[in-house]
Amino acid sequence: MSYEARRIIRETANGSCTFDIQDHLLKERNVYLNGEVNSDTALDLLHQFMYLEKENSEDPINFFINSPGGSVSDGMIVYDYLRMMTSPVRTICTGRACSMGAILFLASDVRLMFPGSELMIHDASFANANFSGLKPNEIEERTKDLVKTCKMLRGIVADRTGKRLEVVTKTMKKDSSFNAKEAIKFRLATGIVKSAAELFIETDDLR
Repeated sequence: MSYEARRIIRETANGSCTFDIQDHLLKERNVYLNGEVNSDTALDLLHQFMYLEKENSEDPINFFINSPGGSVSDGMIVYDYLRMMTSPVRTICTGRACSMGAILFLASDVRLMFPGSELMIHDASFANANFSGLKPNEIEERTKDLVKTCKMLRGIVADRTGKRLEVVTKTMKKDSSFNAKEAIKFRLATGIVKSAAELFIETDDLR
């Protein structure tokens, strides 16, 4: 079932008007990933971030993430753009940020988690890839590509956390989950959200 944004009715001096709450939240510079990272969600996120960056490249953006992960190639489009933006972006894990969802979470310098949220990092995998009909050399090439992808993701985690690559490699060889306190200790996260008021910050707070 797809999500349908709630519409709000507001009374004004000129009568009542109806607006989409999701559009209103975007206007307030809030972006949401709630679901899998794929070509559609990545494109939608890219459009939103490009729009906000063009509208105002100084004010901060909140990026709320609740994602099981998904496509590395699609997710890296968003990650790379976030790292290039002038607007200060704050990532906020609201439920679970796993796999590519966790990599997107790491794109920001300010990385907050809800008290009950969780991060999970691991090496990339072939997922549901079908190797039937492939020749041995073709399978070998795909394996080489996967190894490159794993090295790239480990490098990102090492760079964003300041952890030694050897430590990150050992951690990502298996599914490694972190609650909010554990994520801070591993330097995946920088803080825990303690009140709703923290989500509505002044511009200077992210500079």
